[in-house]
Amino acid sequence: MSEWKIINIGQLGSFRNGLNFSQDDYGSGFSIINVKQLYGGRFVQINNLMEVKKSTVRNLDSLALKYGDILFARSSVKASGAGQVAMVNVHPINCVFSGFIIRFRIEALDQAYPLFINYLLRSPEYREILTRIGSGTTITNLTQETLSGLEICLPPLTEQKAIAHILGSLDDKIELNRRMNETLEAMARAIFKDWFVDFGPTRAKIEGRAPYLPEPIWSLFPDAIDPQSGLPVGWEKKPLPEVIDFKEGPGIRNWQYTNSEEGTRFINIRCIQDNDLNLKTANRITDDEANGKYSHFHLREWDIVVSTSGTLGRSAIVRKEHLPLVLNTSVIRFRPIDQKITKSFLFLYLNSPYFLEELMAMASGSVQKNFGPMHLKKMRVLTPPFDLVCQFEKRAGSLLNKVICNRSESDSLAELRDRLLPKLMSGEIRVKDAEKIVEEVL
Repeated sequence: MSEWKIINIGQLGSFRNGLNFSQDDYGSGFSIINVKQLYGGRFVQINNLMEVKKSTVRNLDSLALKYGDILFARSSVKASGAGQVAMVNVHPINCVFSGFIIRFRIEALDQAYPLFINYLLRSPEYREILTRIGSGTTITNLTQETLSGLEICLPPLTEQKAIAHILGSLDDKIELNRRMNETLEAMARAIFKDWFVDFGPTRAKIEGRAPYLPEPIWSLFPDAIDPQSGLPVGWEKKPLPEVIDFKEGPGIRNWQYTNSEEGTRFINIRCIQDNDLNLKTANRITDDEANGKYSHFHLREWDIVVSTSGTLGRSAIVRKEHLPLVLNTSVIRFRPIDQKITKSFLFLYLNSPYFLEELMAMASGSVQKNFGPMHLKKMRVLTPPFDLVCQFEKRAGSLLNKVICNRSESDSLAELRDRLLPKLMSGEIRVKDAEKIVEEVL
């Protein structure tokens, strides 16, 4: 610890604001990184970037990016948004960054390891500091001067690399789980689409093709399409309220928040992210209110919650570790009605483009679309024979349960990562001890 030193981050490198441009400047030319590309994890997301015209970029060299550059979100309408940090982990070609971003380029590479600095600045402790030092009443802003004066504790370079490796191994597993979940969800969606949208097995029977499912499942599909309904013979669509139980959240007001770590959390739209719930910034109400006035808004494991305004149709499955949890406004909770449909069928139906397209067509509002119970009551849901739905549950349910397990594991790994860094920085645990802890969970 005696070799560690406290320095201002500005002593390690230089800062540069990004490119200011207008909507008219979009066009074929140079790829541009915007603030939203900083919210995908430790590294800047550089896939499917928008472009600005070459004539907009007058000095490419000064706006170019390279491996190890650290990008800060310069401003945000939310205090917690300013200072969001991510590192460039490739050598992007013909790529610049927007004026809402500040680039920090480490030049003292003999003193600082970029990935370590990135982890340090992304830690809960420094996220809180960056939120606090941002200026502005309506929009929170960070400046080069403010960032340059930010104090950090800098271990020797070898220790920085060791710490970054430890934390990186946890993030690598989190990323592996994320990619695995993308595959698992795609497989579940493919089964849903084949069985209940394209009616693949029924059409295969009509065309005389060979079975591609086990006989007990294959035999459950009709061998003809009803010409009037367009559905497999014997299948029907029923009013949504007959097969799905749903409830809209109440309007919990700001003055009811506890503003502390005590009480029961409740969700709103911002908690629904990437088909999951992020409850780090969820507000709370007192347990007395949650279990009294709002007791009938408590969520259960495997409830599905869907956003009803803003970005319509964002959804998430409630996991056991999220509980206790209460519903709030602009979110609707869905549950399958017993012996009608199953939880996996419901989740995939609510995530299907067919549900979302119908929802968008019915949603009200000229500026910001929204929907509610009155719209859902007008919708009809395909209801295949329940025996077939149960067979679907065995297949798709096993895939989605694995997704949930992976998400739970990733949450635990992220919590461990965020606990380890301050303990390593304070000397509470040493690198070798942290390596053993990580080896046990990976």
